[in-house]
This record gives sequence, C-alpha cells and structure tokens, in this order.
Amino acid sequence: QTLHNGSGEGGVKMAGSDSDSPPARRARLCENSQSSFEVNLRKSTLFLRISDRFVQTVGGIICPIVSAGTSVCVLKQLHSTAVSGALEHVGEVFGLAMTAMKPGSILVEFEGKDPLSEDTCKQFLQKLRNELQKLLPSGNFCVERIEDPAHAGSPLEPLVSEVDFARHILKSVCNEFEAKVKVLSSETVDWLDIKNTIGDLNCLIKEFEDKRTKISMLSQNGKGKSTILNFLLCLTADNEMEYKNNNMHLKGLSNINTREEMEWIPQAIREELEKTTDSERTEELQRMLAKCKCTSIVPPLEMEEALANEKKSFDTLRQYLDTTGLKNLQPYLLPVKSINNMYSTTTKCNVRLKYGPVYQMKIKYFSVEELQSILYELVTMVKEGDDNALDAAEFGRATSSAALKELFCLLTPYFLDCSFDPDLLKKIECPGSIKLCQDVKDLAGTSEYYVGDGENVMKDRLFIRENLQKYVTTQNATQEEEKTLQNRKIAALKTIEVYAPCKILIGKELLEAPGIDESDPLALKEISDVLNEVNSILYISDYSFKTSEKEVKEFLVQSGFLDRCLENQQDQKLFLVTYAEKSSSLSLSLAHERIILRQQLETRKCDLHTLERFFKRKLPDEFKKNVSTPTLYPVAYASILMKAGDPTEVAREHENILKLSQMQSFFAELDHFAFNYGKPLIEEIKDLLCRLQDTADKHMQYCGKDEVKKWQNILQNKESMELLLSSANERHDDVLKITLKKLEKAREGLILNTVNPLLMEAANTAMKEWDSTKSHINKMGIFNPYYNGRHPAYKIKIYHIAYGGLKNLDFTNFLDETRNIMEQYKETAIGDFSKFLSQHFEKDTDKMQRLVRLVAEKELDAGIDWYMGKKRLPFNGTKLQNLFNEALVLSLKYLLVKVYSMKSIEEAKEKVSKDLKTTVLKAAKDFEYKLKYDLHDARWKSFAGRMKTRGANPKSRIWQLVTTSLKNEFKIKEIEKFKSSVGDMIKMVDAALEGSRTTS
Repeated sequence: QTLHNGSGEGGVKMAGSDSDSPPARRARLCENSQSSFEVNLRKSTLFLRISDRFVQTVGGIICPIVSAGTSVCVLKQLHSTAVSGALEHVGEVFGLAMTAMKPGSILVEFEGKDPLSEDTCKQFLQKLRNELQKLLPSGNFCVERIEDPAHAGSPLEPLVSEVDFARHILKSVCNEFEAKVKVLSSETVDWLDIKNTIGDLNCLIKEFEDKRTKISMLSQNGKGKSTILNFLLCLTADNEMEYKNNNMHLKGLSNINTREEMEWIPQAIREELEKTTDSERTEELQRMLAKCKCTSIVPPLEMEEALANEKKSFDTLRQYLDTTGLKNLQPYLLPVKSINNMYSTTTKCNVRLKYGPVYQMKIKYFSVEELQSILYELVTMVKEGDDNALDAAEFGRATSSAALKELFCLLTPYFLDCSFDPDLLKKIECPGSIKLCQDVKDLAGTSEYYVGDGENVMKDRLFIRENLQKYVTTQNATQEEEKTLQNRKIAALKTIEVYAPCKILIGKELLEAPGIDESDPLALKEISDVLNEVNSILYISDYSFKTSEKEVKEFLVQSGFLDRCLENQQDQKLFLVTYAEKSSSLSLSLAHERIILRQQLETRKCDLHTLERFFKRKLPDEFKKNVSTPTLYPVAYASILMKAGDPTEVAREHENILKLSQMQSFFAELDHFAFNYGKPLIEEIKDLLCRLQDTADKHMQYCGKDEVKKWQNILQNKESMELLLSSANERHDDVLKITLKKLEKAREGLILNTVNPLLMEAANTAMKEWDSTKSHINKMGIFNPYYNGRHPAYKIKIYHIAYGGLKNLDFTNFLDETRNIMEQYKETAIGDFSKFLSQHFEKDTDKMQRLVRLVAEKELDAGIDWYMGKKRLPFNGTKLQNLFNEALVLSLKYLLVKVYSMKSIEEAKEKVSKDLKTTVLKAAKDFEYKLKYDLHDARWKSFAGRMKTRGANPKSRIWQLVTTSLKNEFKIKEIEKFKSSVGDMIKMVDAALEGSRTTS
C-alpha cells in the first residue's frame, strides 16, 4: 500500500533539536528530495520510515540531487522535537504509542494493543501525512508498508549536497540567533558584546556561501570534457518551480538601494558592484542593467523554434538505450565540437562554471596592453626571419605563428584584406606601438553581461547557450560585418564566467580549459594558469589514464599539481575519469556487470602504476587511496532517469544499473571533497558561538559573587567616565603603535636575515646559468612578458634561469616572532589596563587583572587569531611562499617588459646580462611590499578594528568589555536562557560539520 502526497514549495521554521534523536547518518550523501514514509502492519506493531523521494527536473529527467531545504535531512535536524511530537500525537489518536524513533532516514516504531484494520490504517497514514506536511511543505512523500527495519534494506534515495545542507543549517542558525537577540535587553546585549558577534557571524556565513572549490577538466581535445560537463549540469538543474521561486526578485532590480537587497542582483553583475562605494552603487547598477542583454530580446518565433528543437533533443536522449544514437542531441549549455573539428579546441579561453539562481554569463576581454604584448611576438618572429619556425600543422590544429597571424589580421588595421605583409611588421618598434582596430580598442578591458529573465528555466538556458556559442563560432552571423566583429570578440576574449542553477555547482567552480594538445601558446598558458589555482583535476580519457596521450600526462606531472596533492591531500584531489561511452564497445548493461567491474579494477591498478611511472617516484598508499578512478556512463545514466513512471519507483527499479554507471557515487565524491574544503569556515562559526557561550558562563561565575556592585556607582558618573575613557584610549593606542612597530621590524628582519642572503646566492647562480645559456637564445618570444618568463613554446625558460637556483625559504622563525609579538600585545594590553583601573577603583592590581583577563582575554585571543589567520585565510609558510613567488614573477616581469621592447635579440640579451642579477635581488623589495600591503595591512586594519568599538567615537575594546560588564545590570536568568539557546545552535553547527552523508 502506497500513499503519495502532492509536491509543493515552501520554507521551514527552525525548532530546537532533540539530543535523543540524532540525525540519520549515511554511507553516502542523502540521495534525493521529497519524502517517502514506509510503514509495515504486523500484528500490533507499525514500522515507519520517512525518506526523500526523487523528483523530475527539466526535460523530464529524474534529478539525482535534492535541495537541502526540501529534504528529510533538514527535517530531522531542525525539527526532530516537532517531528517526535507530531508522530506521538497522531499515534495517540489511533491508540498507538511511539516506542522508538531510530536514526536512519527517519525510522519509527509504533505499538498498539490491537492490530489496526485496513481502513483505520489508511486513516492513520493520511493523518500522519497531513501533520508531517506542515513541517515539510515541499511534500511529495509516500507511505508504504515494509518489513521490520532490521531485515528491510535501505531504498535508493536522492543525494543531499553536504555543502547545501551546511548552508541551509547555517542560515537557520543565523536567523535563530537574530530572533533570540531581538528579545534580549540592551544590558545583556552589551554584556555579551552581541552586536559584534552578529556582524562576525554574518560575515563568516557569507564567506562560506561564496567559497568555491575549484575543479578543472584536463584532457586532449575531443575527449568529451564539454559533454561530461553538460550532463553534470543537465542532471542536476533546478526544475521550473525551483527556478521561479529563486528568481522572484529579479523584476525589482532597478529599485535596489540597500546592501541586503544586493543579494537579489545576479552574481555576474553583483561582483562588479561590490567594488563600488555606496554613493556610486545605484548609478553604476543602472548603467550595467542598461548594458545587460536579457532573454526577452530574443524574437518569439526564434525562441519557439529553439524550444521545439530542445524537445527533440530530450526525446533523443530518452530513446538512447533503445537506439544508441544521439543524432538530434543538443548540447545542454556548453558548446561541443562537430565531428569535423574533433582535434580543435572548443574555445581558447577558460570557461568558469559557478552556481547562480538564474542563468547568466559574463564575458571579459583582454586589455590593450595584454593584446599588444601577445601580438608583438609575431613581430619578433618576422624580424628574426622565423615566423614559421613553430609551425607543425598536425590534425588541422592551429599553430603558434598561424594563430598569431590570424589574430593580427583580426585585431589590427594592418591586414584587413588578410594579405599578410611581413615588411609592414618589421616597422613596428615595440609592443606599445601596435595599433588596434577601433572596435577592438573599445572592447579591450571591458566586460559584457547576459542574464536570464528568471521566469522560464528553458528559455533562459537556451538564451545563454546561444550567446555562449557565439564566442566559439560565427556560423550564425548573417552579415559579413557582424561576422567580422564577432571574430574580433572571440580573438580578444580573455575569460568566460557562466552561472547556472545546477546543484552540482553548489560550493564548486568547474573550469573547462582548452585541450592540452592545442599548440597555441595562449591556450597552453590558460591551462597552466588554471592548474596552478585549482584544488582538483578531472583528468578525462576515453579508455584509461595509461592509454591517454603522453603529452597530456607529462603536462599534468610538470604542472606541479601532483606535488601539491602529496603535500595537502585534504585540499587537493585527482580524479582519473574514464568516459567509457566515448569509445568503448561495452555498453552499460547489467549483463556486462562482471566484465565492467573487473575492467574498472584493472584500469585503476594500471592507472596508478602509470601515474607513478610518469611522476618518477613511489607514491604513498594514502595518496593512492585519495586518487579517484571512476568509469562514467553519463548518457546511459541520463537516459535511464528519463523512463516513464513515478520518479522514485523508476529510480529504485533501476538501482543496480544506476550504481553501475558510477554517476551517483561520482556526484557524492565531488560534493564531499568540496564540503571538506569549506569545513574550516564552519569550524570558525562554531568557535564564535562557543566563545560567546564561554563569555556568558564566565560572566555568570564572576557576577554571581557580587564582585561588581561596589564599582557601579562610580561608573555611572558620566563626567568622570569621559575623562577616564580619553586617558584609557590614549594608553591603548600607544600599545597598538608599539605592536605595529614591532611587526614592521620583524618583516625587515625577515628580508635582511633570510631573504636577501638566499636571493644573493640565487642571483650568482642565475648569472652563471645565463652565461652558459644565452648563446642558445635566438628568439625574442622567449622574453614575452605575458608568459612571465615561462613561454610554453620554448624549452628555455627565463624564469628558470633567474630562479632555478633558489632554495626554499624557511619562515618558521618569522612566524613564531609574529605570533609572539601579538601575544605580547595581549599581555601588555591586559596588564596596562588593569594597572590603570586599579589606580581609580580597586587598589589590588592582581585582583583587577583577574577581572580584566576574565572579561577580555577570549576576545583578544580571537583578534590575534584573526590577524594570524586560520585554515581559510592562513598566515603560514604556504601563504608566505606564494607571496614570495608572486614577488619573483613581478620583479622578472618588470625586466621582461623592457627587454621585449628592444630592437634586436642581441640588444635584448645585453640588457638581461646587465640587469638580471639586480632583478633577482630586487625581488626582496617586491616581497617586502607584498608582505606589508597584501598580507599585513588588510589584517592589521581588521585586527585594529576588532580592538575598538564601532561607531563615530570608537573606544578600545578592552575598555568597552570591562566597563560595560561592570556598570550594567546583570540579568543572570536572561543570560542563562540565551546561553542555552546558543548551545542548541552549536549542536546544529555540529550537524553541519558532520554533513548529510554520515550514518548513525
């Protein structure tokens, strides 16, 4: 017997959690949304299970992921007490007693004196469903009879993203916190310094929501990167109802005035607006909205035709398992190449995919200086009489000089008729003298925006897809002028950012880079830059990593990503993905299950062995365990999820073959990795609430002894207080100034005693290396500053010559010294303020110091931690090394800009011979600058701000904490109640830290 409930949408209000009813833990992410109540009627015992159900998304595909806000996971965590109450109440009405509420999906056991009749059981289930619908408005759950849970297996459920689950919990915590604070007295708010806590809590939660794990696709051209990404997006897209609900504010964008309302603005636009001041924001928003292109500009007939083609595309996918053909299949969002262009890159720039409630896109163009630097390389080739030296046309791929010639014809007015004249290029003296076409100059350094209307999910997606396609090909351009302009846009394109309402993107940024075998140095630089910034790589091959192209494997090893994986396995992960449907003759079928599973095991063993061989070292077992080697069947997986019938029944009926496709576990593993990457922020939120709870506890202990009453009359004297405050602020400012000076001297000591000696040694080595290498350098392109001395088209790298002999820096002493200086600040601030207060109030300095330490030490420690940083914003050796590496690049680039403008290669080499040693040594100054402005200044401003109160007349924090505690009425019962509420919130944050895939 099965009862189904209709679906609906809505939020849920947070209720206290029940420690006796822990959340269900799962071996993998909770797998779906909507709920299924399963009940077994056996004698006088009823067994009931509440679990998520599957729902359909666009095109009728069953979505394998459900929003956390509609999931039983959140129902258990935020409403466990209310759920227990509802179950007990309904049970009593029917003479049933709830004897157990066990972890699991939600497993409940009822007992009654007599078995229920069939009709009574139906009434009971209906009543129960109605009550639970009040707590889970998303609905769409069913009630089934099952056997004893001890013998019944767990049914297949949709995934609940751990990142999404944590976001939902943290938002609920924030809402609950603000609601509790509203009913507190102003005295208690001051006692516990709650205004600052609210500000910090909001900042941390926003930072968690904005944090994205960066994941890049890597492969040769034509291996299916775009196809896999399209299916990841398609399978996890928001359905029509979710899309409309999440975008209901879009129509009122022109009237936005407050920072809170800025959250409604599409991210592509909002990120630019956040750089403006409050006074500039409204005007800038109006300008950007006027410039932005929206779905409504598409002619109705054109959109109708696109929708009709899209229906054919989904029909093709639905019939795939029967026909194994994909003739009419359209790409879901990202362009894919045709059969005739299998070895050409789909786009020569990075496409960055991020989560956004509405489909949107941002196009960013190179600056004038960047374009001139890129183009000047062809000038140097022509002057050297070697403009074809790098040509190696193979499989129709673009080559370096051919690509640069094409760019020159498009972007400059020199060869508008495409008749290339080398003599004209020889007259160009330096990068800055290259002229650009006027429309290219107008584009340079600018951005374009495309945003859906937020009303129809299919139309908005097609609008973004078609416009994204324009930056890959001009096949839809109708006039020659239009085609020329579009080609220029493609040539001047630097990066594309696409925001899509697809659950796979929550907490992640997926990057599609050009294919690795693209010989255009621009493309290779784009790939190299991506691999330097990502946390994870999805290495795509059609058979295995072992059989993939040698040049791609070598590029992976040389990128340094594997070294980072060895150093930090928690924040770095490699996926060796086999896209079996690309070329395998073995289709996804349960009849082939044993063969497929055996092949997967063999492939993993071979791939790990091949990885060791190319990496040229023995990899530790822990590292190997962290390497994921899934074999994916995304097309078959999607086709199965389009079968007719109730979504949950279809998914459960095909559970075995769905698991065999490895798509479900792949989704879970990606999400779990992203969740772990964001965990430090959740831990900081917990620390913040624990610190507040601890503050309340210490205040109650101290004030319970009536120690403060004797000072309150003095502190109520406004005139004397103002005099004391002025003096206290001056004393605290002096302590801050002394600390600031000590930090400056510590940085100077690092440069003088550690950095300079190493750079001097490296500079001498660099000169020896240069003297032995310079005779082999006969191409100006090696000095192109756009590539920072690491031009991918040349074996000789100027960067390696300059810094190849540089030893690793040891920052341990500097970090210890910095931490000690900050600790000295705390002790000095506490001691000085205690002495100051004892002069006016309590002659016993030790007793006063105990009071000050009790009230203020936790807050001062938090300020020091803020300066020194934690996992999310570390002040550690890795951060310092990254800044040092940036300084090395900056110093070398300054030299390369000058060298690249020289008239001849000999003149350029002479300049390098003269300035290379100075350049290497100058990196110390650049590093010192970065230490101060990129690391210290922002942290010190934040730290100093935390050590003072907010407002027009700021006071020292230590003064505010202590005197507020002394002069205000201490409402112990109110604080006890609030402390208990904070304890409940900490339990909820703990649930967010555990994630939705844990099991109990």
